[in-house]
Amino acid sequence: MNRNIVIVISTLLVVSFVPWKQVNMDTFMWLIPVVGIFLVIKAFNFLVRNNPNFKSYFTSNLNILCAKYKRSMELDFPSDLLYENFIELLKESKIDIIESDETSRTIFARTTNDGVFPRSNIYIEITEKGEMATIEFCSARFDTWHSLGKNEENWENLLNQFEESLII
Repeated sequence: MNRNIVIVISTLLVVSFVPWKQVNMDTFMWLIPVVGIFLVIKAFNFLVRNNPNFKSYFTSNLNILCAKYKRSMELDFPSDLLYENFIELLKESKIDIIESDETSRTIFARTTNDGVFPRSNIYIEITEKGEMATIEFCSARFDTWHSLGKNEENWENLLNQFEESLII
């Protein structure tokens, strides 16, 4: 089941069982530490969002406060050629490369801020398995548990640009 649906349904269930006419402020005192912890986690996410060492934190399935979109694709191309191609594609698009490593063939990039939606972290890892290369893609948004389709759009845009670059 989709995580977003579970969160909405559980919130509605909790709110619907509260006898609102008999509520006083002491009833909601438990909200203060919960909101405090939530704000601390959000502040932490904001502070470390540009650090590539926190990739496993942002892409973890246990991190429910970050929206993630992961895809994997196998291609019949050498991994070094794919790495160079993706670097060029990211430079041509509206994506800033924060860090890239040619030896491990990993790329850490961020989408540009379009004024409406905050930036997404993009992690690309290209591995070689025999004559095939595998592209591991993950787009993560640190600011919300729902990406409003922006993470999926990042993958589709990158995939379309890659397919266009193959056309001679």
